Amino acid sequence: MSGYLSQGTLGGLVTGTMYATTLNFLHSPQVNLQLFALDWVIALMFGPVGALAASSVLVCSRLLGSSVRTSVKVLISTLTVSAFVILGPIAPAYNFRQALDLVALSSVISLPIGLLTRSLKMKIAITGGTGFVGQHLAARLSSEGHEVVLLARNAPAAQNAPFIAGDLSDVYQLAKVFAECDAVAHCAGINRELGRHTYQQVHIEGTKNVVAAAYASRIKKIVLMSFLRARPNCGSPYHESKWEAEEIVRNSGLDYTVIKAGVVFGRGDHMLDHLSHALYTFPIFPLVGLKDQACRPLAVEDLVQVMRAALIDMRLRQQTVAVVGAEEIYLREAVRRVAAVVGKEPLIFPLPVWCHRIMARVFELTMKTPLASLAQVRILSEGLVEPATPVARLPYDLIPTRKFTPEQIRNGLPSPAPFCAADLRWCA
Repeated sequence: MSGYLSQGTLGGLVTGTMYATTLNFLHSPQVNLQLFALDWVIALMFGPVGALAASSVLVCSRLLGSSVRTSVKVLISTLTVSAFVILGPIAPAYNFRQALDLVALSSVISLPIGLLTRSLKMKIAITGGTGFVGQHLAARLSSEGHEVVLLARNAPAAQNAPFIAGDLSDVYQLAKVFAECDAVAHCAGINRELGRHTYQQVHIEGTKNVVAAAYASRIKKIVLMSFLRARPNCGSPYHESKWEAEEIVRNSGLDYTVIKAGVVFGRGDHMLDHLSHALYTFPIFPLVGLKDQACRPLAVEDLVQVMRAALIDMRLRQQTVAVVGAEEIYLREAVRRVAAVVGKEPLIFPLPVWCHRIMARVFELTMKTPLASLAQVRILSEGLVEPATPVARLPYDLIPTRKFTPEQIRNGLPSPAPFCAADLRWCA
């Protein structure tokens, strides 16, 4: 009996460690339950040794960055080949009740191991840490007990994490910031050029410096926040510079995840902020282009969930993924929904793209934060539904679920106010 219990305890500890690792790499209750069920079935078929081997194969495939579906395929194919060669002679040594008891014991022992392992904390550096996405990511990671370091040109309004003022031009400073960090979230970016802050300088040279500093600091993972429609040779400096930044990260030799996101909304964004201010200011709203374009508004909470999985769980390794919202709607409908929430009924009509380019140029010259930039006009004129280049499939447990509902819109709206003289560049 003591030998039986010692076997069960040892098997439980090893299997528990495997489960703990799997829990850390998945963080999905539904998938974890499926894996537990799969391990039970294998244990009943081949004994606890088979269950242990199954866990080992599954975790190894997860460590290589495979999706859950691919991991299960690897598991099944491996067991098919090896079960009767390796596990066959062992299985008869255990009867049905022993196999059931051993797996139950393994499951019980694995729970505290999983909880202890998941309690490990990480230190993450976030470039553009005071921006819209950077702040939401920092808040999510901090709420889980992880340490974050924010790097940006301007200090945040409320400093809830260590902040370092600076840009991306100094590799030495970046390396000092990244020292002792486990991973880097590269969220810094611009949607208009102003002075020395050009697309070339920020998106391309800045990313080169971030990669060089990350490499020098032996960073485990870099996650790049890119744009859904980024691509080469399209005539748009914004799109092309974002694409080149992706290529720099992909060819860096570092473990990476490139996230191509479309239009993102939430508290502090440009979409709801500018749209609501425009609705409070003007009785009309001109759509970009004569053809109504579609979009998939992405809740920042869903985006942060994917970024967290890449940074903390080390998922999506060596992958470029597209992240878009759960609902596809026309831009006209998006404007109507926001207008309904703020209690406005604007006249919505299409306007040629060239007219918007003229207005965007005026906005860029006169406003601190333009109502629309030239890059944004290009973005809206071609829609925001599908990525422009091939990407890997997002695991189903990370697929966004939040729709562009009145509740979501209301949660992301700023204080009601029209545009005023204070929004002009020459006003303090």
